[in-house]
Order: sequence, then C-alpha cells, then structure tokens
Amino acid sequence: MAREPRPLPKPNINFVNVPKSGGDGIEAYQRANDKRIKGIEDLTKAVLVVALISLVGIVVAVVGLLLDQMHFNNQTYRQDSSDSQAQIRLLQDEINQIKGN
Repeated sequence: MAREPRPLPKPNINFVNVPKSGGDGIEAYQRANDKRIKGIEDLTKAVLVVALISLVGIVVAVVGLLLDQMHFNNQTYRQDSSDSQAQIRLLQDEINQIKGN
C-alpha cells in the first residue's frame, strides 16, 4: 500500500516588509525604507573615504619613487661625469707623453 505524499508547505514570501507598529503602514514602511537608505549611504561614504585615502597614498608613494629615482640618476650622473673626466685626463696625459717622445 503506497503512502500518500505530504503536501508541500506554502512559502512565506513577503516582498514588502511593512512594520505593524508605528502608525500607518505606509508611513512605517517609509521610515523603515529611510533607515535602510541611510545605512546604504553611510556605507557608501565609508567606502569612498577609504578609496580616496588609498588613492592619496598611492599618489604619494609614486611621487616619492620618482623623486628618489631622480636623485639616484643625479648622483649616478655626477659619478659618471667625474669618472669620465678622470679618464679624459689620463688619456690626455698619455697623448702628451707620446707626443713628447
């Protein structure tokens, strides 16, 4: 003997959650909706502030790297130019010695 299948329970779907307390249903819904929107606005502001702070940090880091690179290039140029001047002096001395002989 086969058992009869149990009926499925009906889902309780509330698309609009209207609070029962607080007066008129529409006004209470508007207040609840305003609270939700206020929470979303606060969260959005917090995310934007964090993104702005991160962007400023990235810009400062990149500017620091560029300044450091320019300083390194400047020091390297000075060292290379002084080395080149020393080599030129040595070559001039050798040329003068060869011409003198």
